[in-house]
Amino acid sequence: MKDDLENDFMKLAATFFKEAEEDFGKYKALKTSDISSIPDEELEDAVMDWMWSKVEEDFNNYEGIIEHLPEACQVIYACRTVRDEVNNGGFIQVFFNGKGRFVEMAQIGFYKLGLKNLSEIMTEVITIYNKNVKHLREYDNGTLEGLEKAYEDDLFDRLDEKFYTQCEESDLEKRMLEYIRDNVTSFGD
Repeated sequence: MKDDLENDFMKLAATFFKEAEEDFGKYKALKTSDISSIPDEELEDAVMDWMWSKVEEDFNNYEGIIEHLPEACQVIYACRTVRDEVNNGGFIQVFFNGKGRFVEMAQIGFYKLGLKNLSEIMTEVITIYNKNVKHLREYDNGTLEGLEKAYEDDLFDRLDEKFYTQCEESDLEKRMLEYIRDNVTSFGD
């Protein structure tokens, strides 16, 4: 019985990963003229795929590549990246996964999206991080233990919760879709 369950699980997992692999990169060769025909439920991923295709060309310079994309791309990239990292593990994870460099870009991005509350949260995050950067770097040693110790400090817990709430209340995804459609010439080749 246990072997059957494991086999069923492995088949399901293989199917899931095969489908995910087929979908990933679907829009690497995105053309600006294609954007109007992309459904809303795929648009955010489409522009992120396209931006990631730029990063893949020189991953060691990925921050520089993002910084040289049009401003609208920076807004979407930073806001999406920070949102995904926070949703996956809070602001601690943003910094420990090397995405902290996009926090300031996201702060500006949320403001440009008309989401002042999220922009203000990012300002608070930046202030807390800057006050505690030496302390946090002590934990940022690439180990799970270091990450766990950083979580124990509860530096960002209040802001994590506030961020989750504001993302829902502000309808962040809708704002990002509108922003992409309003700045369509910035996305795609």
